[in-house]
Amino acid sequence: MDADTLTSAWDQVWLLLTLLLERRSVQLGYLVSAVVLVTATLLVVRVARWDRGRSAVAVLAALSLALFPALTLARRGVDLRRHPTCDWAWVLEPSNAEQALNLVLLLPAGFFAAWALRRVWVVVLVAAALSVGTEAAQAILDIGACQAGDMTRNAAGALVGAVCGALLAHLLVLRAGLG
Repeated sequence: MDADTLTSAWDQVWLLLTLLLERRSVQLGYLVSAVVLVTATLLVVRVARWDRGRSAVAVLAALSLALFPALTLARRGVDLRRHPTCDWAWVLEPSNAEQALNLVLLLPAGFFAAWALRRVWVVVLVAAALSVGTEAAQAILDIGACQAGDMTRNAAGALVGAVCGALLAHLLVLRAGLG
């Protein structure tokens, strides 16, 4: 894939994200998700007695994660009369902008969550579970396509973000210990 093709693909992802974020249902979904997730995060960090810096990173993880249900579950109306179906092709490589968006959707949340928790596999397992639950909800409620490839791409993005976030946390701890 040449540089122009790659730039064009990411331009399409950005356009898709912009169009989705213009929808009132997505905006409301983000607001509700953000309030719930930030409130839960603040309760957890208070009980865990984390310092302000680590708590702030945890809040950034919550705000990043809030985009996931907003984009995946708040896009259109619910139809409970439909019979759920899923596409079980476990494909990682995206072939369109929506699939590429699935690849990067949990990357920031994975980054901040692993930085705060300092646990890569916990973050990846939770991200995978969230993705499976979301795909199942999309199928049952007829609010999107249930696709195993989306689960794979969500988990892969969370993994990349989590590894980077955990590495940064480790480097900061090392730096603080040496300085």
